[in-house]
Amino acid sequence: AQELDPAEAVMIADEIRNLLNLLDVEDPTQRRRQVALWKLDGCTDREVAVRMNCTRKTVCARLALIRAVWQNAGLS
Repeated sequence: AQELDPAEAVMIADEIRNLLNLLDVEDPTQRRRQVALWKLDGCTDREVAVRMNCTRKTVCARLALIRAVWQNAGLS
């Protein structure tokens, strides 16, 4: 795997932070942020559902909302 130079790593970290901050605007509970973070960590929908004590269907609905927020911001 190719290593990122420090400037690229900072730029990517900033972009991820900006994407996550967009989720907080519409969801002050930060549930969408947490779903996004777990998915970025590689969790399956089922694993996220277990962690959130909800159904996989609820996780899928939150993922759809996350995509919509990012699409409306022109980011996906």
